[in-house]
Amino acid sequence: MRQQNVDRMNTPYYQSTTVRKAIDDVLQENASMFANLGITSTKEEKELAKMKERESLLSVRHLDPQTIDSLVLNGD
Repeated sequence: MRQQNVDRMNTPYYQSTTVRKAIDDVLQENASMFANLGITSTKEEKELAKMKERESLLSVRHLDPQTIDSLVLNGD
């Protein structure tokens, strides 16, 4: 477990402020999208939000595949 945390610290997300900002911007947009869903949201709206989340994460995958892959896999 500790080794995994050390390896994670060596990813571009932690090494580059530009990469971190780009990924954080996508994460913030995704959080906002889910925050706007409510109890009256349909199943289709929730599924569409999940699909858009995945697409937006994959759009920045080239910046840090390890970090994005962990987010995509943990989000499913």
